[in-house]
Amino acid sequence: AEYMGYDFKLQLVTANIVNEFSSMNIPVTISVKLSGKDLPADLLAIDITWSFEGFTDDDAVRIESLFSRENNSLTIPASFLYPATLFKATVKVSYLNSQYQASVSFRTVSLPSGGYFDVSPVNGVSFITPFVIRFGNWASPYEFVTEVQVDIPVGNSSQTRTIFSGNLSTAENQFFVYDILQDSDVTIRLIQTNTMLKQVLQKKIRIRPAIKEEISRYLVEAKPRITAINNVEEIQTYITAL
Repeated sequence: AEYMGYDFKLQLVTANIVNEFSSMNIPVTISVKLSGKDLPADLLAIDITWSFEGFTDDDAVRIESLFSRENNSLTIPASFLYPATLFKATVKVSYLNSQYQASVSFRTVSLPSGGYFDVSPVNGVSFITPFVIRFGNWASPYEFVTEVQVDIPVGNSSQTRTIFSGNLSTAENQFFVYDILQDSDVTIRLIQTNTMLKQVLQKKIRIRPAIKEEISRYLVEAKPRITAINNVEEIQTYITAL
């Protein structure tokens, strides 16, 4: 647009913003584009100031100090972008006793919130104890994929098993832990992700290895349940679960 008779155009160009973006790992770059035949040869003669909405006063001061006059761009670090917040950046350009202004707004997405994630019991025996993972009531305006992983110690490393993966916000799953050779802490993770965000919650359970007598007694108790199954596939499924 032209102002006060001068051919002086101001435009804000934003990078890394496509409708909504991650507040966790994507900075926002705002470039100030100036054009027109009445621009001075030395652009430093133009006074450029910023104002912000959605940030604290201290953060706004720090962000404005990041504006580069070398390339007339401002990069807002991801650490300043809180989730589920509407931000607005306004740039004011003063030149030849005239002032020009332009703004850009953007909203950050939010992580799922308000839900629960439980594992019970917190202590058990390998091969024998059924552990139950429960999660639910996670609220978010965005679609997230939920995955439950179990890290099982194996020697000096660990083996990761995926217990559940899907779009459900509420579920209950039972699992057993095998191949524990000594008392060990096992980590269970609830991972919620979409293309922009990732949230990881962790729980720990303590598992000791089963002794032979416990395994023998468990198999004896399980025998009536096995013999009561007539379908071969059901037997295979049941034995695998053991």
